[in-house]
Amino acid sequence: MEFSWLDFIIGLFLANSIPHFVVGVMDIRFFSLFGFGSKQNLLYSAWNLGLALGLSLYFHGLDHLLNNAFFWGVFFVLTAYAAVGRYLYLRWRK
Repeated sequence: MEFSWLDFIIGLFLANSIPHFVVGVMDIRFFSLFGFGSKQNLLYSAWNLGLALGLSLYFHGLDHLLNNAFFWGVFFVLTAYAAVGRYLYLRWRK
């Protein structure tokens, strides 16, 4: 398989959406492109995710996106954390 800079950039945006989503949900002050704070990090996470999805759809098409295991893995992690992450954080924080 040949190295693709485009796929590398898409992967960077996609992977970067996860930590900003997590610190946004946990209400941790963490620097993002849009500033400090949970709302800014959630917005930055959505921006990264949207950019990765948009680039992938534009250059590869919907079929590639639906058959890409990395996208499905990130989608599962973000969905699972959105469903229970804040609850678990509030339950077990000291």
